[in-house]
Amino acid sequence: MRMFASDRVASIMERLKWPEGEPIEAKMVTRAVENAQKQIEERNYEIRKNVLKYDEVMNGQREVIYAERRKILEGQDLREQCLGFVEEVVRDVVATWCPADVFPEEWDRDQLVTALAEYVPVASSPEGLASIEDADELQDRLVEEARRAYEQKEASVGPQLMREMERVILLNILDTKWREHLYEMDYLQEGIHLRAYAQRDPLTEYRREAFEMFEEMTRAIRRDFVRYIYRVELVTPESAPAARVQGVQENRELVEAGAMGAPAAAAASAGGSAVAVGRRTGGAPQQAVSDKVPRNAPCPCGSGRKYKKCHGAVA
Repeated sequence: MRMFASDRVASIMERLKWPEGEPIEAKMVTRAVENAQKQIEERNYEIRKNVLKYDEVMNGQREVIYAERRKILEGQDLREQCLGFVEEVVRDVVATWCPADVFPEEWDRDQLVTALAEYVPVASSPEGLASIEDADELQDRLVEEARRAYEQKEASVGPQLMREMERVILLNILDTKWREHLYEMDYLQEGIHLRAYAQRDPLTEYRREAFEMFEEMTRAIRRDFVRYIYRVELVTPESAPAARVQGVQENRELVEAGAMGAPAAAAASAGGSAVAVGRRTGGAPQQAVSDKVPRNAPCPCGSGRKYKKCHGAVA
């Protein structure tokens, strides 16, 4: 009633000084209550309808992501899709540092090679690219280099294993980025109603920003996939035991050094000279060993006096 009833009913009630707790049977008050109830129901309906509209945006994005995950989990061949990721990333990097609407003399080829090396192996040098003055030709050349490096990677591990690596890497990146995107979408929806103060429709703003965030997420998925697929290394079953044996041997040496005592271990490893042990034993670094006698310690000459008042004073 306070929100939706008319001020006329409130003024009448105040004038009549109607006692609290006593029922009101006036038709005017009954109609005011009915109108207020109707407006409340309409308002709640609009709120529920807006919630459904917000959910429709997320459902559309969810269907796209789940379709990609289904392709991965069903074991489909993703080679062409992954090569498409490589091409898109390379062309985006080239367009950033060597845009077509800028004179070739102003292109930063050094930074181009540095930025591109973050994603794919680059065979060309900035000097080797200096003769290319067409942006499309530059993109085509670097895309071809990236494809050759991809094929070399596939030839080194085998086609079947390469397909498995593509699926594993893409699935992990997809799940990670999707979780982060869901958190960001929740934050966006919580504060999107404030756009109404700027005379903007919150739902329209939500749809626009949700689309931009989804596009940025897909670009990040492509970039991360290309960055990892070239750098992933396989650990064969034959090399894994050797690595474990080496780790056990190193730990055993550290334990034996600790049993000898810090000064003795330092002397044995450095021929009696003072050294700083940089390895960790039991999760904590060992302290540096020094051949200096503490000033308050007994003097090594056997006089019974402190070192600082005996030979230490002379030093």
